[in-house]
Amino acid sequence: MRVVIAIDSFKGCLTSREAGEAACRGVLKAWPTAQVTVLPVSDGGDGLLDAFVAACGADVKSITARDALMRAVEARFAAAGNLACVEVAQAAGLSLLKSDERDAMHATSFGVGQLLKAAARWPEVVVGLGGTATSDAGVGMMQALGLRFFDNNGDEMLPGQVDLERIVAVDKSGFLLSAKPCRVVVASDVRNPLYGPQGAAHVFAPQKGALPAEVERLDAGMRNLARVMRPMLGDDVAFRPGAGAAGGMGYALMALFDAQFVEGAKWMLDLLKFDKLVDGADMVITGEGSADEQTLMGKLPSAVMRVAQAAGVPTLLVAGRVRNADVLRAAGFTHVQCINDPDTPLHIAMRPDYAAARLTHTTADTLSAHNIG
Repeated sequence: MRVVIAIDSFKGCLTSREAGEAACRGVLKAWPTAQVTVLPVSDGGDGLLDAFVAACGADVKSITARDALMRAVEARFAAAGNLACVEVAQAAGLSLLKSDERDAMHATSFGVGQLLKAAARWPEVVVGLGGTATSDAGVGMMQALGLRFFDNNGDEMLPGQVDLERIVAVDKSGFLLSAKPCRVVVASDVRNPLYGPQGAAHVFAPQKGALPAEVERLDAGMRNLARVMRPMLGDDVAFRPGAGAAGGMGYALMALFDAQFVEGAKWMLDLLKFDKLVDGADMVITGEGSADEQTLMGKLPSAVMRVAQAAGVPTLLVAGRVRNADVLRAAGFTHVQCINDPDTPLHIAMRPDYAAARLTHTTADTLSAHNIG
């Protein structure tokens, strides 16, 4: 029996590799002679960098950058051939902050600009958007790349002190990468616009610590930024799909680089040549922290399933929480399993050791119960 495992990270709990290795132990428990391939994967958010390194044998580079609160942090990117990979969460990640440090009104993407400046030595840069603590529409990132933002008193706003509502002018003349343009590709499954009811502030800022009144202010600020920058751009990119990704960083990447957005999951699977790895396999195992009908909207497990389905290979979906399992099975997943009992407290389910053990147990039980192999 040959099994291919491609499980997305269980956010805040297990990395993609950790989840995959836990499931691998379950496969070998059910069938000790199985040949198992574990692939670290990502749909563009947390874990993209590690997945890229594993897929390409890329060299990892480190720089000292600023986190979302302008503190020094070691941030990594990677490069292979003509392609560099930047994961924005390395600098502006929500996971870098304690829960009581979340500050959506002032968190800055400055460190992401520092990463991009370093990665721009390569002709093409893929940027994974996701897992950020910021809602600054990429203003911090743009500041790190030489843009300047002014209020109505003519005062320049400093990184971490930008009020989007007060911006009245932008100076792009100092853009550091204007003389060495690179092609930027954004890997993300987010298609939200910059502002509005489905924009970055309303949809994503609450999980970054924004209160209802702050959400309204952030949305108004993003609307104002788009108005101020429109003459400079000659186009309004605020409503392009993905502009609202990563707290509006998608908008900034479009504005500066005319970035091309691609489905993160498809980009990753293409990079891995996943269709060739699946060809002739007996089982594909995928999963994520929480699986429901949203899983079918461009997320990695559904992309994995579609490739496996085309190859005639059954797919097992495992997740820490499962809703609408019948919808998932109807879409093409052969087996859908929640690794936790319904009454498992969240703080227990989120423990890495517990989640890994449950992944192993559930995988082994599922394969054995269905006589797979």
